[in-house]
Order: sequence, then structure tokens, then C-alpha cells
Amino acid sequence: VKEKAFNFQDIVTFHRKHSHLIHPIIPKPNPQKIGEMVRAYYCEQAAEYDRLDYERPQSLAYTDTINSLIADHLQTKTDIRSMLHVACGTGRRALDIRQQSKKSYHITGVDISAKMCEVASEKEIELINEDWVEVKLNPTTKFDAATWLYAFGHLSGPEVRLAALRKLYHHMYPGGYLYMDVFNVHNRFE
Repeated sequence: VKEKAFNFQDIVTFHRKHSHLIHPIIPKPNPQKIGEMVRAYYCEQAAEYDRLDYERPQSLAYTDTINSLIADHLQTKTDIRSMLHVACGTGRRALDIRQQSKKSYHITGVDISAKMCEVASEKEIELINEDWVEVKLNPTTKFDAATWLYAFGHLSGPEVRLAALRKLYHHMYPGGYLYMDVFNVHNRFE
């Protein structure tokens, strides 16, 4: 063990500079435990999540750019009546995308965190507080478009990711649009 290999950082100061604090855990917890950890993290962050995003220029530039790209694409489409936002968080981004797109589609948001859903409930979003992998939608429920922003990497592994994508495919109209981003292993802040 190398002496002084670690140093203490005040977590509040750290979170003002960075969007996430990632801890490699070995051995990797089972999928249920990972879900519990993700739920706990976002419940803890919900009240401050949007404010912290606005205070971090790098984070805000990223989310605003992705939102604009999606909105620009949606502006070219005439067939958007409903959009699903998996891991919708506070709902801020879902509303921002709709506003920028100048569309009036219905928004359904699914989020694992009850606290995030509490914040989002103040917005014009139909909410489902559940893990996307576990949520039971009516089999006939379909969406014209869906987003899965800044959260796909929280899924516990390839099998769970594939199951989640299959479920999403089942709930999309043929030719529907899926907008995703994924964690970038080359960015030390993700």
C-alpha cells in the first residue's frame, strides 16, 4: 500500500466542481444493490440537482447542448404526440426539450427516485416512480419518441441494458425516435 495514496476532499466542495463522485466498488454489487445505490444517490441529490447543474458551466453546457440537438431534430418531425423520458429526474430537461422544439406533445417520465419525482411533479409531466426495468406499463402503451439521458450507464450490466432496450423498443411506435447519451470513459468527470 502506497503511503498517502489518498487524500480527503470535502464532499460539498467536490460536488461544486464535479457532477458526480464515482467510486469503483469491487466486487461489483448485484443488480438489485446497484439499483438501491442509484435510487439513494438521486434521492439525496434531488433538491439541489438543477441548481448544481446551473452552477457547473461544463455540466450545463453539456446538458443544454444535448437538449438543443434533440429539440432541433424534433422540430423537423410532424408525428410527435408523445414522448417518454426514462430517468427523467426533475423533469427540467424534458420540459426544456419540449419548449425548444416548439411542440406540444405529452410527456411521460419514469424515474427510480421518489424525491426526483416529487420535484418533477410540479411540472406538466405524467410521472411514474419506478425503475424502468421493473415498471409495468400497459402493453399497448406506445410512444413516438423517447429519451434516456445521462442515466443508461447506471444500469448494472449488459443483460439488464439489453432487457431495458427491448422493453423500450416494445413501447415505441415503429419508426419512433430514441435519443440517448452514454457516459464517456474518456471524461474524468463521468
